[in-house]
Amino acid sequence: MLSYRAEAIVAFPSEWADERILGQELLRGATRAPRFWRPSYDWQRWYRFLFMQVLPIHALRYSGLMFINFFSDQILDPTIQGLVRGCPFRDRVVLEWVERPASARRLAQAGAVFQALREEGFSLAIDDVGAGADGLGRWALVQADFVKASGHLLHKARADVGARAVLRSLGHAVREEGHARYIVEWVELSDDWWLAQECGADAWQGFLSRKRGVSAGGCE
Repeated sequence: MLSYRAEAIVAFPSEWADERILGQELLRGATRAPRFWRPSYDWQRWYRFLFMQVLPIHALRYSGLMFINFFSDQILDPTIQGLVRGCPFRDRVVLEWVERPASARRLAQAGAVFQALREEGFSLAIDDVGAGADGLGRWALVQADFVKASGHLLHKARADVGARAVLRSLGHAVREEGHARYIVEWVELSDDWWLAQECGADAWQGFLSRKRGVSAGGCE
């Protein structure tokens, strides 16, 4: 039986108490993602469940944006593209392009599909930027509305000056680009919260939202 969970993405306020939920990332698995994805049938089954059963209910119960993950091969699947294009909530759905090994040709093809979907009314997010060359490469292929810094980078930045400089540089690059908003993932400690804000993040995501009682919902 398919299940999902929703993780809050929280906008930084001027004051801690004034935080508000920007949106939620809808993730496969009640507590964590499955270790393995089977070939395309498994992908299609998940997105059919998500777009036809989850989104109509979630959109009514919760306000804000809904972030949905896609590998390059997933967004290139014609059946999955059809499910995305049939979504009536495109003004609230953020298509999140996540890291997965792919050839330059496949990345370019996926980028073209993502950009076309953006022109049809969806928003785009680039995941795992700062984890390697792949994140920056994906960002260069589309006009992103959100750029998400790698959680690995945040955790390394706790004690590594170089990693902190990279996290800060990404925030600067997002501001220079002038359109996207900067999100830092894997915020688990209050020190992570302060570090993400110091590095210029517009919003944060991670286990700290559950510790602090920010309800993100979810169902099975």
